[in-house]
Amino acid sequence: MQTIECKKCSINFNLDKFYFNKNGKYKRQNVCKKCMNIYDYKVDKNSKLKKAYGISLQDYNELLTKQNGKCSICGVDNNGYYRKKLRAFAVDHCHTTNKIRGLLCSDCNTGIGLLKDNIDLLNNAIKYLNKSRN
Repeated sequence: MQTIECKKCSINFNLDKFYFNKNGKYKRQNVCKKCMNIYDYKVDKNSKLKKAYGISLQDYNELLTKQNGKCSICGVDNNGYYRKKLRAFAVDHCHTTNKIRGLLCSDCNTGIGLLKDNIDLLNNAIKYLNKSRN
């Protein structure tokens, strides 16, 4: 039976000890299931926030507190869940200046992204929706 080495614990395991990954070597993750289940969310989230937006997890949590734990646009309080899956709010930022505007739920972040963060398009969408009420 084929074995591969876990990149975290450096132990060789059979393939069934690794989660499936269609792009991975042998179509498996490079970290075993046990190590994947132990992984530290806070350390990973902090490094991702630093790399992507230049903020820490503490900065993110302070922003979330300022927003009373709610989306800046629709006000939904998801308590870390989106469509029954654990998911943090998205960090919304200006793609030109990289200035952080706030935290948004996935739907609101996707919505303004699909309208290209364009105020004219957003205003046209509002006019369109108001027109259809009559």
